[in-house]
Amino acid sequence: MSENTLWSGCKRFNAGGSKSWANIKDPLDGRCVLVDYDTIPSTSVRKYDLPTKAELLKQMKAADQELKAAELAVAGSALTQLHARTVCSTDYNYFFTQAGLTATPTASVEAKATQLTEAAGWLRLLAGLETRHQLKSLGFERKDQARAAVLDQVLPLNLYGLRVSNVRVLQSKELAFAKALQLTSEDVETGLSAHQMKQRGRERALLTLVPKRTGLANAQKIGRLGAVNDGQNAVLLPSGRVDMAEWHANTIATLFMNPGKGGKFDMKEVYRRYLRRCQATEREPICQESGMRAFLSRRDVRQFTAWEREGHAALEQYLPHVRRERPAYALAKGGYDGFSVDFYTNVDGATVMLTVVAVFDYHSEAITGFAVGLVENGRLVRDMYRNHLSLMDGRSYIEIESDRFSGNLAKDTKAMFGRACQYVTQPAPNDPRGKAPNPKARFVERLLAEVNRLTQSVPGWKGTNITSIDKNRKPNPDYAGSESQATLEVGIRQISKLVALYNHQEREQWNGQSRWQRLLADLHPEAPVLDELTRATLLNQHVVTSVRHAVVKLTVGKKEVEFPFPNYSRFVHLMAKGLKVRAYYDETNLGSIDVFGFTDAKDPGTDMFLATLGRGQRVQMAKAEQTHGDLVELGKQQQQRQEMREELDRKQLEMEAVAYELEVPAGIGLKALRAMVAGARLTATVVEDFDTRYAHVLTAPAAAAHLDFYDDSLLRDQGHRVPVPVEPPAKGASQDRNRYDSYKDSGYDFS
Repeated sequence: MSENTLWSGCKRFNAGGSKSWANIKDPLDGRCVLVDYDTIPSTSVRKYDLPTKAELLKQMKAADQELKAAELAVAGSALTQLHARTVCSTDYNYFFTQAGLTATPTASVEAKATQLTEAAGWLRLLAGLETRHQLKSLGFERKDQARAAVLDQVLPLNLYGLRVSNVRVLQSKELAFAKALQLTSEDVETGLSAHQMKQRGRERALLTLVPKRTGLANAQKIGRLGAVNDGQNAVLLPSGRVDMAEWHANTIATLFMNPGKGGKFDMKEVYRRYLRRCQATEREPICQESGMRAFLSRRDVRQFTAWEREGHAALEQYLPHVRRERPAYALAKGGYDGFSVDFYTNVDGATVMLTVVAVFDYHSEAITGFAVGLVENGRLVRDMYRNHLSLMDGRSYIEIESDRFSGNLAKDTKAMFGRACQYVTQPAPNDPRGKAPNPKARFVERLLAEVNRLTQSVPGWKGTNITSIDKNRKPNPDYAGSESQATLEVGIRQISKLVALYNHQEREQWNGQSRWQRLLADLHPEAPVLDELTRATLLNQHVVTSVRHAVVKLTVGKKEVEFPFPNYSRFVHLMAKGLKVRAYYDETNLGSIDVFGFTDAKDPGTDMFLATLGRGQRVQMAKAEQTHGDLVELGKQQQQRQEMREELDRKQLEMEAVAYELEVPAGIGLKALRAMVAGARLTATVVEDFDTRYAHVLTAPAAAAHLDFYDDSLLRDQGHRVPVPVEPPAKGASQDRNRYDSYKDSGYDFS
C-alpha cells in the first residue's frame, strides 16, 4: 500500500473521524507508526492483498527463531573456546591410572579416559558459571540457557560418563560434580594442606563421571548356561540371550512374578527369599541385590514378567500397535470419559473438585455434550448424551468409545448407546485399541488434559506444581486450596465457560476455525437422527408403577409427583396385571412423562407407547384458601370424571347390545343407546323352567312310573296332599310393560 494511504488512515483515527487504523508510535523509532492489524478495514486488506494475521504471526515467530538461533550459535562458539581452556591433562592421567578403567580391555581404556576428560571439562565450565556477569559475557540471561547450549554441544558426542538426553540430567550431573568439589568436615579433620584437600575434592568430582558397573557385572552371572574348565567359568548362550531355565534366573524371576497370587513382593523381599532358597538347596548366591535388580530390569526379562507382575497395561508396550488416522467426518466416532476439573468449589461447606463427564468428537476435537456432578455415575452419562442430542438436533454418533469407568457399569447406559449408536467400543484393558499404559496416550485423555490446562487461569485452581505439595505430601496452604468457587452454581457456570472457550477458541492449525465450526462444517451425512420419542426412552430414567384413580404417581428425590391419566381405560389391554405401566421421566424436568405398557417388566424391549402425561396440580381442600386455579382444577377433574363415567357406561351398553344381537347405529347418543338396551332387556329370551327344559326325560315311561311310585310312597302314604296347580288371579299391567309399550311406539323393532 502507498505511504499516503497509511498516513491518511492514521490521521483520520487520531482526529476521531474513524474507528479504523488504530495506531501508536514505535517506542524504538518515533518516526514509525505501529498499526493494530485488527482495525485495518477489510476493503484495504483485500485491495492491497495484505497477508493474514496468522501469516504475520508465523513470520514473526520464524524471525524470532532465526534471531535466537543466531544468538545461540554465537554463544555456542564462545562456549567451545571456553571449554578448551577448562580441559585439564591431569584429568586424563587420573582417569587412566586411578579410576578403575584398566579392569576393562586395554583397547577401550584410552578412549574412555579421553571422553571422560572432555566431559569433566564441560562440567567444570558449568560449575564455574556462578554470577550473572559471567553468563552475560557469554551471551546468556539465565543458567538454564547455558545448560541448554552445553547440551547441544555434548549430545552428538555421546561422551562416556556424560551421556545425557535432557537439561535435567545434565543439571543433576553438574550439581553432583560441584558438590564433590566442596570441602567436607572429613577433609578438615585429616590435617592435609589446602592444596591436598583441593586435590582430594577434584578426584571425588572426577569419580562422579565414572559409571558404576557393579550391578550389571553381577547381573551378567544370572542366566548363564554351560561350563568350561571343569565348571569354574560359565558362559552366556551363543545368541546372547538369558537362559531362563538356569536355576538362579528361574528362581529370581519366579519370586519376582509370584504367579497366580495377588501379592507381589518388593525387591528387598525377593532377594531375601532368593537367599533362603539358595540356603535350602545348598547353593551359593551368585549376585547381590543390585545385580538382581539389574537382571530383572533387562528388557528381555521384563517382556514375559510384565503381564504377571504389572498387569495387562504394562504388557501393552511390548505388543504390536496399529497407528490410526482421525475420522474424515464429524460424528463418525466419539469418545467420552469422566474427569475432575482442576479447581476447587464450595459445596455445602466442603471444598471439592467437581466431576465432568464429556463426549468428544474425534474429527474436530469439540466437546459436543457434557454434564457436571460430584461423582461419576450412569445419570451423568445420560445427562451428557441428552445435552449432546439437544445441541446436535438429535444427531447421534455412528460409533462411541469409552474406557471402563464407573459410569458405564449401569445396564441402562449400555442399552442407551446400543440403540443410539451403530458401534459401541469398550475394549478390554489389554486390547491395543483400549487404554494405553500411559493414560495420556489415549486421544480422549489428551483432550481432557487440554481442558484442564485452561483451568490454570480459574480462581481456585488446585496448583498442580512442585511447590503445591510439601515433603510430607501435604498440600501447601500458600498454593493448594487457598481459593475456591463460591457455590456449586458458580462452579458449574465456570465449567460451562471453560467448555465454551475450548470449543470456540480459534485454532491457527485450521486457518482460524474453531473446533465447533469444524464440527458443523464436516458433519457425517449418515449420522443417525433420533426422534423425540426414541430420545425419551433412551435418555430418561424409568420406573414401573400402577395407575390408581386415573393417576400415575412417581417419587423423585423423596418428593411425590402426580400425572393425571384420564383416558387410561382405552389402554387397559396393553397394561400388565394390576394396571402396571412403565413411566419414563427426566429427573431434571418433571413437566411431563411418557407412559408405556409392557409384557415383561424386566425387558424394556417389550414396551408399547401409550401416552405422554402432563404434571397434575394439587388442590387446596379448605374452601377459604382455594384460589381461582384450584377451582379450575376441580372443575377439570369433575369434567374428566363425568366423561370417563359416560365412556364406561357407553362401553357397557354397547357390549350388552351385542349380546342382544342389536345393531347399534353410528353416532347414536348415549341416552338413545340406553333406551335401546333397556327395551331389549324386556323382550330378551327367558331361560326355560326346570320342567320344560327336561320334559323329554321326565315324560319317558320309566321316569314317569318312578315319579308315580314316589308320589304314592312319599306323599299319599304319609298323609300329605298332592299339590294341585291353581291359576293365579289376573293382575293389571306392570310398570315395565307400560314402559315397553312407550318404547315400542318410538319406532324401533325389538323383536
